[in-house]
Amino acid sequence: SSFGPSANADTTNISIVAGKVGIGTVTPAFQLEIENHATTTSTATLSLDGKFTSDGAVGELIFTNNGDTFATIAGMRDGADNQGSLQFQTQYGGAFNTKMTIASVGDVGIGTVAPASLLNIKAEDPTLTIESDRTTVVANEILGQIDFRTNEASFSGAPATSARIRVDESEYAATTMSFWTSTNPGDVLTQQLTIDPEGDAAFARHIKLGDGGQVQCGPLAGGDLKFYWDTTDGNIINKT
Repeated sequence: SSFGPSANADTTNISIVAGKVGIGTVTPAFQLEIENHATTTSTATLSLDGKFTSDGAVGELIFTNNGDTFATIAGMRDGADNQGSLQFQTQYGGAFNTKMTIASVGDVGIGTVAPASLLNIKAEDPTLTIESDRTTVVANEILGQIDFRTNEASFSGAPATSARIRVDESEYAATTMSFWTSTNPGDVLTQQLTIDPEGDAAFARHIKLGDGGQVQCGPLAGGDLKFYWDTTDGNIINKT
């Protein structure tokens, strides 16, 4: 069947073909297909318009398997009528909970509906995983890297990497972690601290401590010799 426009409707037709509904198309390929090819910059739009004067789910997409709802995406009123968040819910083990939230300010919460920062992960044992998809490892390949970037106005507002934490992988999964910094945005990063697979740490320059601070050098256990630098007077204390 095909339904034409009325006096107060758009000229786009609504078609039902073999149980499939087409809006803007007479040949729908899915149960519901919305098409807008009116111009070269046309957007197909689906609107869910609810009404809440307090915080709640204004619109929802519900995913159901044979009558059993297992996931939803909800648009939530968030503090004001013109503010909203997105909540992603899934069901596991009989429990239906919000697993991820994008707050109205743009903060993302995983395991929390009230993220306190740009990315807030909450769980009993929260873990963030960075995984390489390489199956063959050559020496000194990057296993994972976190870059800290700035858009400081004094650097013309261009993004620049100011610091880095990197893990390199060599053969047999041995890893080295390194910490990099720069003096000014846009400068070449300098490797300041490296921790090798055996746990030895190498500093590029100096170790600075406040008054009363100590640095211990020696085996963690069972060693014969340990050195302490005491910044109170700058002396080296030899403790065996």
